[in-house]
Amino acid sequence: MLARADLKAQTARLRVLAKAVISTTCIKRVSFLPMTMDRQYHTEVLKLKAGDPGFDKVV
Repeated sequence: MLARADLKAQTARLRVLAKAVISTTCIKRVSFLPMTMDRQYHTEVLKLKAGDPGFDKVV
């Protein structure tokens, strides 16, 4: 089992980027991109799909 500090550090690196397509009259589509961030704040989009290992961890 992970210590509380380890778990907090691990989850702090996971991010979700919101993505929205907006027209002049309405919001057409809303989605998200799961991401990770390293200690130098470099981000990487994760290519995960629902059902993939790790998807539920990010979401």
